[in-house]
Amino acid sequence: MSKRKAAIIRATLKPLLAADADLEAEVRKALLALDEAEKEDEKEKKPAEDEDDDKDDEKKKTADDEDDEDSDDKKKKPAEDEDDEDDKKDDKVSKTAMDSAIRLAADSATKRAAENFRKVREAEQAVRPLIGDVVAMDSADDVYRTALEQAGVDIEGVHPSAFPKMVKMAIEQQNNKRPVIAQDSATVSEFEKAFPTAGKLKRGF
Repeated sequence: MSKRKAAIIRATLKPLLAADADLEAEVRKALLALDEAEKEDEKEKKPAEDEDDDKDDEKKKTADDEDDEDSDDKKKKPAEDEDDEDDKKDDKVSKTAMDSAIRLAADSATKRAAENFRKVREAEQAVRPLIGDVVAMDSADDVYRTALEQAGVDIEGVHPSAFPKMVKMAIEQQNNKRPVIAQDSATVSEFEKAFPTAGKLKRGF
């Protein structure tokens, strides 16, 4: 027991006790009671401290978690920003590539259309001696095929690349079949009657 506590209790109790009372016995009781009270206080204080420690730990953990979240967010945000930038770059590249592809396709289609138009006009001119003017068609092959069919040429199994030569041959054959127009005797007689001196004309002086 603490001597200081005993002295304080003795000084406090002495005026309150009767003259014949055992002061020392009362002091010991008071000290024991005080010790018990201190023990109880310690017991009650320890859970409170533990609770405070738990609260401090929770606060610290929460703060650490928040720091970790902030750190993760900070790390995540640049990563997300980089992803967004990459997506924007990809979109930009994709858009540029798409525009380029569309432009090339349009140019190619225009060239093909112009080339097809030129070939159709050439085919129309080539078959005119054979069948005359033809109705507008979509391709030169159609023009040549139509001319050969109308001329009675068999083109079954023939590749369209041979059509132009076959048209030329058909025109040549057609020209060879045309009869030579000869002047008959009646025509000669009528000419002589109209110009009786035609056969006697002389050239020069």
